[in-house]
Amino acid sequence: MIGASDSDNPEGGNMKAKLLTAIFATALLAGCAANTQNSVNQAPEEVSVTNISVSDPTAYMDRQEAEMRQQLEGAGVTIVRTPKYIALVFDSSITFATDSAEIVPSFGPSLSVVAGLLQKYNATDIDVNGYTDSTGSDAYNLKLSQQRANAVAGALIQRGVSPQRIMPVGYGKADPVASNDTADGRAQNRRVEIRIAPPPAADQMAAATN
Repeated sequence: MIGASDSDNPEGGNMKAKLLTAIFATALLAGCAANTQNSVNQAPEEVSVTNISVSDPTAYMDRQEAEMRQQLEGAGVTIVRTPKYIALVFDSSITFATDSAEIVPSFGPSLSVVAGLLQKYNATDIDVNGYTDSTGSDAYNLKLSQQRANAVAGALIQRGVSPQRIMPVGYGKADPVASNDTADGRAQNRRVEIRIAPPPAADQMAAATN
């Protein structure tokens, strides 16, 4: 997760490896089933930006944010920039049917755009966070949010993003962005967020290799 490390959790590395293996297998199966789809959904080789140095993480993220805002305009995606990450927030009404973790077909083109940009700017780490409203039991909401995070992560992997960069996590009803007392608020809380963390600064990279 962004802001955490495997060293904070001794089992974190093994858990992430097992989770990514399962998601990668699911994505491969989905890719085989969809091999007759339009080429927009095909998974290209991951390529990186070569004209912006990752030694300047701010410029790297600025360029990525600008391209995301341009290419995702009108797609129903809210883009939030913070000092720690870029967040792409997808309302569940455009991503999943009610009480389902199956991605709706109309969301495919937006995911393809996102995947292409994540491949282009491939020095970043990616969290895929799933959330629900407060309706239903905690156990049900946690499971559904994890399934939805897995589904989006799998779709990105199917479209060519490296699975080693992605960490999907379901948070259930935690971290609401609106009141759960209204239908509109609950709709806002049912969401998936893709959080993109910048590459480390040059001095951090040098320290890590010494």
